[in-house]
Amino acid sequence: MNSFRASPPPEEAYTLYADCTGTGTVTIVDRSAGGGRHLVRCNGVTTVGVVHTPREAQHLAVQVTKGPATWTLTVVSGVQKG
Repeated sequence: MNSFRASPPPEEAYTLYADCTGTGTVTIVDRSAGGGRHLVRCNGVTTVGVVHTPREAQHLAVQVTKGPATWTLTVVSGVQKG
């Protein structure tokens, strides 16, 4: 599992764009207390999620299981439209 810490967003929301290719299963894991797990669909359409959060650092991880997968994750401050 690859872990990273995102700096506090300037706004109280950020947008995630996630892509993956391969035969594995890719999951974004919110490592904060009470955080959830969010599946990223591989070999298809980009997964987009908007996260509303207090302005504090976020603790996320990307987990690959059930085979190899290459993934990319982009985090953009604020709610992105379109």
